[in-house]
Parts: sequence; C-alpha cells; structure tokens
Amino acid sequence: MATGVYTLGMGGYIFDPGGANQIVAEWKAAGFRAPPPFQQSNIQAVVSYIKLLPHDEQVFYAGDSCGANKAAWVAAAVYPRKIAGMYLIQPSYWCNAGEPAIPDNVEEVIVWYASWATTLGLGVYKPQLRVMPNVANVYDGNWHVGNNGKTRVRYIYRNWVHPDDNDPYIQGMILSQMKVDRAAAQKA
Repeated sequence: MATGVYTLGMGGYIFDPGGANQIVAEWKAAGFRAPPPFQQSNIQAVVSYIKLLPHDEQVFYAGDSCGANKAAWVAAAVYPRKIAGMYLIQPSYWCNAGEPAIPDNVEEVIVWYASWATTLGLGVYKPQLRVMPNVANVYDGNWHVGNNGKTRVRYIYRNWVHPDDNDPYIQGMILSQMKVDRAAAQKA
C-alpha cells in the first residue's frame, strides 16, 4: 500500500482548501491511502500519522506554501523511515525560519517555485538538501542527485499565482510521479 499526506499552507484551511482537497481526492481515486489535508500549524499530527503507518508502507508528502516548508521538519522527525517522494508547491520565503535541510531518508523531491513579483515571496523559497547536487545549475528543471546519492531533486520554475495547488499541470505531475514510484516499488 502507498499513502499520500498533504499539508496546507498557513491560510489554506480557510482561504484555499480546494486544490489540496482535489489532489487528495485524485490520490484516493488512484488507489492511494490519503487522509484529509493537515494544517501546517500541527506538524506533529502529520508526523504521528506517518509513524503509525505500517513500516513497509510507501509514504509520499505534498504541501503548498508554508505546508511545503514543513516537509524537511516531517522528514527529519520520521528519520530513518523512507519518504518515497516530497512534492513541494511554492514553499514560502516567509515560512523558512530555522528550516532544516531535507535529509537523506527522502528518495525524491520536486519543488515548484515562482517569481517574487508574482507571489510577493509566498512561493519563491527553494528548500535545500543536506548535501546539494554538485552541478553548475541545480535550478535548471532537470533531475539531479544529492544527499550523497540518496535523494533525487528537481526544481521547477512555474510562475503561477500562489499557492498554485489548483494548477492542473502540478496536480497531474504529482499524481503521475507517485504512480511511477509506486509501480517501481511493487516490482522491487
């Protein structure tokens, strides 16, 4: 079995739960276990939920805005448990204070970010791996490998309004990548 966990941004529960709810519904329709989206203000609930999953359960994490910023905290809190994928939609510049780097228990990360002018800083932050890939331009939109060969990472510039969880392109890309990773794990 595979589970998707989604964490909303700061105002997501009140102002914009639609995109996150749609993503979670798509996960369920595709056969993933998926609880309702969590609030970014209660990351301990996310951590507790993941820790209660069967040890062999494949776990995926997605979040938008400040919920995307919480990804590294979640990965660190469940370490050494593997997180198959983290899909971070416009992490916020304003929510990154003290954020740790993404540890090597995360197998892949996709970060979508936008311009400062479009999001006023709300969707511009690019979370870092503990050991970044040794390439000339890690932000070129291609896959690169960091964390000493343990984490694939891809930074994608998509200049869209914040928080961008309603974007069909991003929604489709997340679900598609989760399906690929689930199929690969089932073959292994």
